[in-house]
Amino acid sequence: MTLEIRPIRPAEHGAVAELLARAYRPFGHFDANPEYEAEVVDVAGRAAHDVVLVALRDGELVGSATVARAGSPSAELAAEGEIELRYVAVDPAAAGAGI
Repeated sequence: MTLEIRPIRPAEHGAVAELLARAYRPFGHFDANPEYEAEVVDVAGRAAHDVVLVALRDGELVGSATVARAGSPSAELAAEGEIELRYVAVDPAAAGAGI
């Protein structure tokens, strides 16, 4: 198994949005706050101001995470000079595989 982690490419925004929805939906995150789904799947919007990373296993998209710096619209807790990981997801089909 080859695992590659790299910045997202614009052509992958839609696929990552779908992956995030598949990963978050079963846990009820969108049921509790329906507006949150729009925020989670706005990959292109986040990529404009944050680093969005993708994980590929043998070339297949299996995960994603957003690196948000303090002051970014995506950051909730980071103080000056800090970053936080947000919108972290692994494709449910790849869960438990060490991604």
